[in-house]
Amino acid sequence: MTTIEDVFDLIRNGVSIKQHPEKSGFPITRIETISNRVVDRTRMGYAGITDISKYKDYILQDEDILMSHINSIQHLGKAAIYKKIGNEKIIHGMNLLCLRPKKDKIHSSFALYYFLSDDFHRKIASITKPSVNQASFTISALKKLSFPSFSISEQQKIASKFDAIGQIVVLREQQLSKLDQLVKSRFIEMFGKIESNSSSWNMVKLNQVIKSCEAGWSGSGIQRQKQENEVAVLKVSSVTKGYFDFHEYKVLNDQKNIKKYIYPQKNDLIFSRANTRELVGATAIIDKDYPKFILPDKLWRIKLNNNINIYYIKYILSDNFYRKKISSISTGTSGSMFNVSMEKFKSLDLPLPPLPLQEQFAEFVQQVDEVKSPVKQSLEKLETLKKSLMQEYFG
Repeated sequence: MTTIEDVFDLIRNGVSIKQHPEKSGFPITRIETISNRVVDRTRMGYAGITDISKYKDYILQDEDILMSHINSIQHLGKAAIYKKIGNEKIIHGMNLLCLRPKKDKIHSSFALYYFLSDDFHRKIASITKPSVNQASFTISALKKLSFPSFSISEQQKIASKFDAIGQIVVLREQQLSKLDQLVKSRFIEMFGKIESNSSSWNMVKLNQVIKSCEAGWSGSGIQRQKQENEVAVLKVSSVTKGYFDFHEYKVLNDQKNIKKYIYPQKNDLIFSRANTRELVGATAIIDKDYPKFILPDKLWRIKLNNNINIYYIKYILSDNFYRKKISSISTGTSGSMFNVSMEKFKSLDLPLPPLPLQEQFAEFVQQVDEVKSPVKQSLEKLETLKKSLMQEYFG
């Protein structure tokens, strides 16, 4: 049996350096650097280091893989591959593991795709040690985990299939982004700038437009393909794309003794009251009833009064200005889950233009959504294909 230890030359934690807000000196990786499963150079730390000689053993090398091993449970095992740009030097910082592949045994992209698989995350769950604020796993436990055995040429072929899917996904997401920009332009044209309420609309509290706001519950689940009649608990990631993605779930272990639960219904607004600082406050509109999906306690199901249109408020809450406001009233620490209290959420102010104008905007959004629909369907098919390949190669 091949283990992770067999295929990596180096598996270690980064160097501990006290960082400061000023962005000066050589960049240092931190937990947030790979929060979106890419090495994000805008989310580096800094400590004013200009002489890198004492940290030369911790400079990232091309195709190193960074992995989160101290984080909230859902982010453990999250990984990203580092692709060096030019002559840059980035210091491998604390609380991320660096895994350096043995080039004669492993293709780095193949390894990364395996680290995205359900099989790997089930193994991570088996070695995870929970604590009050964060969970973790040890390097020694990670090293002993099994790793799929394929020749280098087979690994390259498998990785190229996933690469091709990823390239198409990027193109589809760019299409969606351009359509979102179209909606944003239309909103400003109709309502002015949100942050300044430039059109001087009446301001109301959120609790004046919300009929009900309910939290789900955390049913324990396992990461596997859902059968048609099974009930699954949704993951927070089901709303982080800005639309409802029912592929993001875990199947409930106990299908016989299911308690009374909240499920997404048509015209519900689903709100993520807990997530990372960047993703807390994500929302999605539900297009139909989903009685076989339980809402977790980290998602709220919101039903609205008749004085506000769901597409209008969805846009408001998704705007960067309001996402920052929601982030500012959330509580949490770096590397952990941020939470918004229902009381603080309902106390937020928002502009309330006349309902007919809101409905005119909603009609435009729905027209754009019709254009988006085949793009989203394409993304769903790509996701299904990706999961099928994951199952085929990684079990």
